[in-house]
Amino acid sequence: MQKILILLLLLFSVSLRGQNLDSLEVLTINKDTIAVRAMNQLYKQYFNSNPRMALDYTIKALDLSLALSYEKGVASCYNNIGLFYKNQGLLEKAVSYYLQSLSINKRLKNIEGIAFTYNNIGTIYSLKNDYANALRYFLDSYNLLDSIGNKKAMVGALNNLGNTYLAKEEDYRAIGFYKRALRIYAENKDNNNFDPYANIGHAYFLHGELNRAISYYEQSLVSNESKGDINGMAYAYHNLAIINLAKNNKTDDALNYELKALKAAEQVLNNDLLKEIHKSLSNIYENLGNTGKAYEHLKLFVSFEELLLNEKGNDQLAQMETTYLLMEKDKQLALVSKENEINKLRADNSKTVIIIAIMGAMIIFAALYTYYAYNRRNKKTA
Repeated sequence: MQKILILLLLLFSVSLRGQNLDSLEVLTINKDTIAVRAMNQLYKQYFNSNPRMALDYTIKALDLSLALSYEKGVASCYNNIGLFYKNQGLLEKAVSYYLQSLSINKRLKNIEGIAFTYNNIGTIYSLKNDYANALRYFLDSYNLLDSIGNKKAMVGALNNLGNTYLAKEEDYRAIGFYKRALRIYAENKDNNNFDPYANIGHAYFLHGELNRAISYYEQSLVSNESKGDINGMAYAYHNLAIINLAKNNKTDDALNYELKALKAAEQVLNNDLLKEIHKSLSNIYENLGNTGKAYEHLKLFVSFEELLLNEKGNDQLAQMETTYLLMEKDKQLALVSKENEINKLRADNSKTVIIIAIMGAMIIFAALYTYYAYNRRNKKTA
């Protein structure tokens, strides 16, 4: 059975919705909290396509937030920086920023911010295969989101809980959380990047219930078609091809679905998926006895694998640059933190001096008052 592509853990962020890049750029001109939010939204927009630019935006947002003493903005930026570190495998650095964000959000009593940060910390534990702590943080995130009625984010939290149980090979518990996510999603279909049907299909497939898996993969295809999501359709076709090949070796049906997947994946230039599709087509044509086609797709599979390796190498270079920038920012933040501590100490010392001066004045006043009162009494006695 070929490996099925499992959806990644969802990461939450507060965003300005429904605005294009140009309008967000305009909002960054003014040095106010709206500019901070716009920059953090631009970070989100560029995170996958241009990580270096995304980092620049969140660092600018952080600098402006610190200058404005806008703590909510600082907390969001710390979450963003934590995500960069997480993606580079520097999990402890990521956690350190998430915890700083969490501390600020708790002080501000920002329930949504706390919930999102809990989710991000949960992903770190999941990457460490510490599923007990991952589940604890994901569940805390879900409960907080439920308390404020954030349905869209609740879907993501339930999805993460399902993914974690699936990683633990507790398929039915995973399905239970996926179905809860599906119920909320069905009421509020504004999360276009989420496909709960595919997740349930994956879980049933891994459990060996192929008929149920096919039913959910078919619903995934219908859902993505209704949204006009070509990339989602490509994955749905590919999943249907794989499961038809696994179920009684239905090679003709598998070929039909995989060719549709190929067309859709080429349309959106999804190289990762194209690699898997060409590998699958090579196997299908080999089963059909068409060695020429099998070899053709095998060569394409190898070429995409090489392409992705080169892209990975370029990404690693970009990540090294990003890490350097982050480390430099860490030094700046450490200096700012020390400067703030020194200023606080100075302020505290100034307060202490003022308090001592006031107490001294009060003591002198009391002494003078006692002296004059004593003299007045003596005069009356005389």
